[in-house]
Amino acid sequence: MLIMSAERKKIITLQDFVDFITEKNIKCVMCNAKLPKVVHFYPHKDGLIDLESNKRVWAYIVCDKCGYQNSFVKLLNKIRW
Repeated sequence: MLIMSAERKKIITLQDFVDFITEKNIKCVMCNAKLPKVVHFYPHKDGLIDLESNKRVWAYIVCDKCGYQNSFVKLLNKIRW
């Protein structure tokens, strides 16, 4: 899946983003635990743009420790890509 930030500034694959989070050791925004490499997503009007389907999706990573759903939007804000 190719995604574009809501501001249409960057285009990446979900896998590229997960790899970047892993490389930069980005942690859960709630408990600061290491995040798994599993991405979940569902249709959402304010989400990232899936360029393959031209639909918006809300993408997030669930923290194994606290269960918090770390949205890509919050993770992007944390790393300021």
